[in-house]
Amino acid sequence: MKVSKKIVSRVSNPKCEELLKSHGLDDLLPKIYAAREVGCVEDVHYTLKNLLPFNQLNGITESAKIIVDSIEKDDSIVVVGDYDADGATSVAVSVSAFAMFGVKVNFIVPNRFKDGYGLTPDIINEAHEKYQAKLIISVDSGIRDLEGVDHANSLGMKVIITDHHIAGDVLPKAAAIVNPNMVENQDLAFKSMAGVGVAFYLMLGVRAELRKQDWFVMRDMQDPNMAELLDLVALGTIADVVKLDKNNRLMVFQGLLRIKRDKASAKRIEAEGKRGKYRILPEYANGDEEAYFTQSKAAPTDAEVLCKYPKLVDAESEQEVRDYLKEWSGAIELTTSEEVEEIDATNPDVSHLVSDMA
Repeated sequence: MKVSKKIVSRVSNPKCEELLKSHGLDDLLPKIYAAREVGCVEDVHYTLKNLLPFNQLNGITESAKIIVDSIEKDDSIVVVGDYDADGATSVAVSVSAFAMFGVKVNFIVPNRFKDGYGLTPDIINEAHEKYQAKLIISVDSGIRDLEGVDHANSLGMKVIITDHHIAGDVLPKAAAIVNPNMVENQDLAFKSMAGVGVAFYLMLGVRAELRKQDWFVMRDMQDPNMAELLDLVALGTIADVVKLDKNNRLMVFQGLLRIKRDKASAKRIEAEGKRGKYRILPEYANGDEEAYFTQSKAAPTDAEVLCKYPKLVDAESEQEVRDYLKEWSGAIELTTSEEVEEIDATNPDVSHLVSDMA
């Protein structure tokens, strides 16, 4: 069968164009923006203070409370992801966030040929037998895995599902579910979020719940700056080819900006070039004090390596890491004078993220 290609032009909203022009934008940008459903100038102000609050995403608060309860009980927590870029970065964001909270978790990335997709009974058995899991958190998967969730329940495990795929007629009997495409009355602003965005938002909720318990104060820890993970969020969002609506554009913009400003997650390593391996900084090693990764050109493309040590790039020295980042960021055209923002209390522009939403 012959497949013909057809170029379909975007339809630009004339009213949006005129409104954008009235704010001083030139003739071309308003047309480009209006064709992408950008209706006001504020929609292209990619400051973190415009990030949608995490507690507007259904299921976040309930899920965060279950997770924090498991943390306080020192339960074994296992994050189960997917083998594509969105799934791998979702696991990387989750595992990294837990490490920033001072919590060690384990993870499983299914093998697409051996395990198939999602929370299968075999994956549940692996979490049970290998890690004695009490809580399973699925990322970028799980919304249709009724059998796997039932099996986890039969083994006494709780399951939290975070996903962005369309749900079936029957939902899994999970302890909590976070999926912007599951609830009919869900804020439309979340509908296009990739799995990694959902995972990131859940971690914002977990941090907020830990704050309520004075977790960081009691352990003399600084509040984790979740913006450090936005480069991974940007990677997964772009790779999953989801719609770049306002909230997704904001996260992608800030993630790419961190890479361009030499603040990517890959900087969190100590290179030991002489021995041909790297020692991961303790706060990013997921509790493993002797975490080493031997250099391999193929390794950075491996989903499991990305999930376990997401702060890595293939390089022989710290300087090579810097050169790599500069070379890569040079291919990203971002014309802006904005500095990289941090989601913490020291930045007045995003202080509400600390008190109200994060």
